[in-house]
Amino acid sequence: MPDRREYESMFSPHVREVFTEAKIIAKKFLESEIQTEHVLGALLARKSFALLRLTDFGIDWKLLEDRLNGLMDKKDGGDGPNDGCHNFQDDKVLSNPVLTVVKIAGELTTEASHSRIDCEHVVYGLLVEADGEAGKILRELGVTGEKYRDAWLKEQD
Repeated sequence: MPDRREYESMFSPHVREVFTEAKIIAKKFLESEIQTEHVLGALLARKSFALLRLTDFGIDWKLLEDRLNGLMDKKDGGDGPNDGCHNFQDDKVLSNPVLTVVKIAGELTTEASHSRIDCEHVVYGLLVEADGEAGKILRELGVTGEKYRDAWLKEQD
């Protein structure tokens, strides 16, 4: 089974942009690691097609943004992002839940016989990973990893 770095080497340019944006979001909130909510925030900020397709499952885009913003405000004490910045060490950038998301995304990529991890794989990973706040928000809004995966794989045929 590939390790984290092997999976990261499979990232598509879009996924690299999402993780770069997630790192920026984490820094704004003075977080020492990228959390799943930072990845979800980056997907929202980039208006990722993979996330837009969640509307097919009845997820209201505005409600998703509001729930994520509420979580981030709560973590920050309601004052919004900070201007400070932590220096990240490469091996400690991704939290354990995000590492799990990357692993799940990589496994789906392999299962689907794709050569690159794209945003759809990452959204699936967010939905399936049990401990991350992003998946909790998405599942509370009514979409499961299984539903998303089945619909996405059906489109691939």
